Amino acid sequence: NKKQRQNFSLSTALLKKKKKMFDRIKYKEKALAQLKGQWKVFTIVSAISAALLMLVKMPEIISKASNHFPFMENIFHAESVSPIYGSGVILFFMFCALQNAAIFLSLKLAVEGTKVSLKDFFKGLEGFWKAFQAGFWMIVFITPWIILICFPMLLISAIFVLLLVPLVILFFVPVIVKFYSYSMTFFVLNEYPELGVLKSMKISKIMTKGYKGELFSMTLSFSGWIFLSLITGGIGFIFLAPYLNLAFTNAYLELKTIALKSATLLQEDFESKK
Repeated sequence: NKKQRQNFSLSTALLKKKKKMFDRIKYKEKALAQLKGQWKVFTIVSAISAALLMLVKMPEIISKASNHFPFMENIFHAESVSPIYGSGVILFFMFCALQNAAIFLSLKLAVEGTKVSLKDFFKGLEGFWKAFQAGFWMIVFITPWIILICFPMLLISAIFVLLLVPLVILFFVPVIVKFYSYSMTFFVLNEYPELGVLKSMKISKIMTKGYKGELFSMTLSFSGWIFLSLITGGIGFIFLAPYLNLAFTNAYLELKTIALKSATLLQEDFESKK
């Protein structure tokens, strides 16, 4: 019993130490400090990304809107507008490439501490193919959890309708856990472009072990900003996206430092392609 109490005390102490080491408030404050004098570049990047994604989606939006509001057919000549075939895949590909470039920009600012420009963003776009692969494999690894969760949830909720909300929360916990396991993949790929996609995902999984709850809490801490961005018709996301990316960039750098100091990961892990 004494040994069990000692082990429990040790585990509690380690947990408290981990929580102390992961300081989301510090990462967010640091992100705001890093953005001083750099807001213009980052908001332009966000605006370009949003415009490109909207460009692909716009024909579908116009087509659907004209079905509900006939007067729009004359305004946009909706009869000649048709949704882009495979727009979902194109959007996914573009999102991966643009998000990867935005992370490249954030890492350059956070690691080097020097001013960045639009040239750096376009340089980040060069890693579009690995970004797409990373996005694809993340979906491949997360989707089975969604399937395993949705089937019993639909079955049970059909019987107990009132339990739907708690069931959604309960069953989607594993999906959230898997998402945050791979959440550092794009950061690893950008800092170590010579690494393979699957190796980067494995490093992300190791790096986030024991910190997924903290990463999720950090995401929730942006809820107010997300709400404000939504009520501004999405315009607020142009300013929020750089803040989010830089905050999580700082978290990534801290998690990497923790992993290296604790020997959970070795420097050679970031150099080996295997």
